[in-house]
Amino acid sequence: MPNEHETVCIGIDDLRYPPILRLIQGPPAMLRCRGDISVLSRPAVAVVGARKVTEYGKWAAFNLGKTLAEYGLTVVSGMAWGADSWA
Repeated sequence: MPNEHETVCIGIDDLRYPPILRLIQGPPAMLRCRGDISVLSRPAVAVVGARKVTEYGKWAAFNLGKTLAEYGLTVVSGMAWGADSWA
């Protein structure tokens, strides 16, 4: 298992690729993952927002991500700067 700072690339034909993601129209051919990739098989939610996030936006994204994770959801990020990274 990679450590939290390593990035792993998972192709659409990889068994670790989330099966439900294959069902969408135009699924990404490759996922870049960091952290515990076993969570890809769990229910997930994506949190996205502005790159130039306000202080309130940082607080809201962080607390929303934290609360969702506490309820067992995987919080997915596009790894962009801003609200994504705070979630």
